[in-house]
Amino acid sequence: MLRLWSPVLLVVLSSCQFGAADREVELLPTAQESETRAPSATHPVAEVGAPSATVEEALALRLAEQAARATEAREEADRLRKLALEAEEAKAAAEQELLTAQAALQHERSARAELEQEREFLLRQIGEVQDQLLEAEAESAEMAALQGRLEQLELELYEARVYEPTVEGLDLSDALRAVQYALAEQGAGDGLEFFTAGGDPGLRLSGKILFPSGHTELDEEGAALLAKLAADLAPLAESGAQIQVVGHTDDQPIRQQAERFPLGNVQLSCQRALVVAEALADAGVARESLTVSGMGPLQPLLPNDTEEHRARNRRVEILLRMPAVTAVGGEAEASQDEDSIELEPGLR
Repeated sequence: MLRLWSPVLLVVLSSCQFGAADREVELLPTAQESETRAPSATHPVAEVGAPSATVEEALALRLAEQAARATEAREEADRLRKLALEAEEAKAAAEQELLTAQAALQHERSARAELEQEREFLLRQIGEVQDQLLEAEAESAEMAALQGRLEQLELELYEARVYEPTVEGLDLSDALRAVQYALAEQGAGDGLEFFTAGGDPGLRLSGKILFPSGHTELDEEGAALLAKLAADLAPLAESGAQIQVVGHTDDQPIRQQAERFPLGNVQLSCQRALVVAEALADAGVARESLTVSGMGPLQPLLPNDTEEHRARNRRVEILLRMPAVTAVGGEAEASQDEDSIELEPGLR
């Protein structure tokens, strides 16, 4: 029976939709057609009911497939809408990034323009500084030439004054500065310093260029310096200038040859001043113009708190002064310092 009804079922399945049940009834064969096709109708209820159940199953399957397709279509539509939304968001983000990049590019261009302006300004400043340096170098060369000329004039002034037969009008400060310049030109200016004390000009000689530490014997460098110095001091002494040699020490106790100097640093400074005066006299300075004294550590230049300061305090000073002249019975008397020791003509 099922085999005979299969063409009818195919027709029903191909044309059925939501109202397919009514059409199914119309397409069912009549009882006579059924009897003609099937001689026996042993189970008429089963013959009619079997096709109806099959149609319902087919309809249910069809509906399930359509529902599945509808679900897939909705999911696909949702996916496409989501993709479209994401695309819109990506587009908006890209446009925002583009705007940001354009703003950054504009800022960079502005910064580059400012840097170019600053670079040009700095280049102009460098050019101006270079011009100023060239001018300064030219001025420095001119100043050096003027300084050299000034020193030459001072030397000429010294030479013009130092050989005057009298001491009247003689400027001892200029003369002593000229002596310092002359020694410096001869390479003997190290450790030699010009100074004034009570209005009297003087030269300060560092102890390290004259004596070994703790000794009173001149070394070779000190003896050579005093010989050169004496050549310039001798004309001043002949012109009437008085030359006082003063020794100074630091405050450190004498450790070497302490038995020779029982009075300590004061005695050591006196002995060193005497040795310097003897060297000047031996080199041609008039003995009657020389006096010596020793101050020991009593007049330091700097506090005796470091080795460098103590080295500065160990020194011998040579002071020049004009004697105070008073007329007594037609003769001139020169005052002497009470603490000074005048060299005897025959002292060696």
